[in-house]
Amino acid sequence: MGTVAREITARHSLIAEVAGEVTAVHAVIAQAVAREITARHEIGGTNPVACEVTTGYALTVADSLAVTCAVVLNPKSDAPRALDPVAVSIFADSASYCWSLTLTLRDLADWRRCAPGSPVEVTVDGQAWAFVLESRSRDRSFGSTGYTAAGRSPTIALDAPLATAVTKTWGRITALAAAQELCDAAGVGLSWEVCSWTLPAGRLTADEQSPIEILSALAAACGAVLQSTPAGDLRVVYAYPVPVTEMAEAEPALTLSDVDHIFTASESYEYREGYDAVVVTDAASDSGDGSIQISVDTDRTGKSSFAPGDTVFLRVTASVPYTLRATSGILALVEAGVVETPEAETIDFAQEETAGADKSVSTVEDYEWHGLAPGAIVPDGAGGMKLAAGAGFGVATVEYTTKYDLWQYTPGDLGEAFPALILAEEITS
Repeated sequence: MGTVAREITARHSLIAEVAGEVTAVHAVIAQAVAREITARHEIGGTNPVACEVTTGYALTVADSLAVTCAVVLNPKSDAPRALDPVAVSIFADSASYCWSLTLTLRDLADWRRCAPGSPVEVTVDGQAWAFVLESRSRDRSFGSTGYTAAGRSPTIALDAPLATAVTKTWGRITALAAAQELCDAAGVGLSWEVCSWTLPAGRLTADEQSPIEILSALAAACGAVLQSTPAGDLRVVYAYPVPVTEMAEAEPALTLSDVDHIFTASESYEYREGYDAVVVTDAASDSGDGSIQISVDTDRTGKSSFAPGDTVFLRVTASVPYTLRATSGILALVEAGVVETPEAETIDFAQEETAGADKSVSTVEDYEWHGLAPGAIVPDGAGGMKLAAGAGFGVATVEYTTKYDLWQYTPGDLGEAFPALILAEEITS
């Protein structure tokens, strides 16, 4: 460690200069590596790892990032006004019926011009968005004043407080016609990109509901969501335009890269005892080597808190030799290698290779597929089950056995309330 050149002892105010200056060079505390990770680890077992990371890395650095942005107030009036905001934020998600805009304005003059209700057009790299300002605010702190204005897409005309609540019972009508009627009444364009169907007379009713609430119900009935186009029209699109079974072969509509499309990124150093390398490999384990699981046998015990002298039964499922110890109380092995057959369970494989069960799986006795049959089901060696042929899609009723060691634990008498820790450790020699 370096030394401090001199000690500052004089009293001083926040405004006054500091009496002394530190000029000596200081060393940074050296950080020793606690231990090196050399074993191969499975992480989730879902996606193959493309490469091994064996060295330090930094965030992707782009050579340059140029974004053009133009903001015009009242763009369709006889006197449009260009604004020069300090910052522009545009946001929406896949189920938002409007885009959101936040403008950080440069001065009081622009803030006064941005009256609520004013239309605004924002163009970013050639893509134009239409907005209607809803609010503005300003705050002052320590002699500095900030000005902001916020708005959303013109589709806000379909919701309160701009829209009038609807109370109506429709006759025989199609979903598309009902949606078009609501949008026309609010002066909002409609892009209906899903199926339409006929609603019998009296089926579609509304009682003091906003148009957007009625439109949301119509969209949800066919698995769709509401969105806004940049121009401010309402889109009705499927939440999942490609069925799950066709996703693997579908062409992506948009591809984002970590170099071209990440506009904000950050990294920070966290000081802690750590490692000098982490190796991530695609090394799924079939044998479950080193697996030890311990849990309270709720079937025999029936509760989760215990008094001194109570009997607590524990299940230990292990694929390696182990020992068991407790911080207090008495542990005793009741029976080793207990085999049980739980009730058959319904197991889902959602395009995955492995699945879990209520209890640790020792053997798979029988299974019945309901519909699609992606192959044989076998134990995965780590307490679950897997498809022998790899990831698949299906649902089955599975009969299996579970095998465990039954232990009995009797808590000690250390007071009115106290915790106890039970540890299972692998025997390595």
